[in-house]
Amino acid sequence: MDKELYNFLMKWLALHQEWKSMLIGGTGPSRWSDGYHLNGIRNRMLWVIKDLNEAGYTLEQLTLEAKANGFEIDETMKELPPEMSPFYMKDTDIKQKAEAALNIYVNSPDYQYVQENLCGLNEIEDAHIIKYVKDDVDFVRILTWLIQMDRLPDMRKYLDVPRYLEKLAHAKDLLMMRINYLQPFS
Repeated sequence: MDKELYNFLMKWLALHQEWKSMLIGGTGPSRWSDGYHLNGIRNRMLWVIKDLNEAGYTLEQLTLEAKANGFEIDETMKELPPEMSPFYMKDTDIKQKAEAALNIYVNSPDYQYVQENLCGLNEIEDAHIIKYVKDDVDFVRILTWLIQMDRLPDMRKYLDVPRYLEKLAHAKDLLMMRINYLQPFS
């Protein structure tokens, strides 16, 4: 196998493996749908086929040459994968998971404490504390909006419940420290 064909083979196999892994596992927390990412990989595969054809080879020649040289080529590697719907998502129950996570966040004692006590701070004197606390709990508002707007790719970011519960605990701790400072003996 000549070097040029070998390079095409390596590109093709790497892209095919990337496509297959993403199809099986999804993209994880990303702003774009799984279908969008899969089509991006497919487009790069189209460029490999175009370059392969310009060099005087075909995809069939590439796969036959690969088999002849001991590479394992399954049937799916012999052709371009299908174009996916841009709305395709591997994990079909993201919205249900996001709603369950939101329910946990909203009902957590830390979030309830922040909601009940944040308004007791002075907006001028405590502006920096209010900002930090609001920054820590703002994801609840964002996730609520994402669920309402059905933005599945963006919802995935907020499914890490332990991480976001830590943010709520941090917000409560900041608020408690400030309240205890204002009323040390109450």
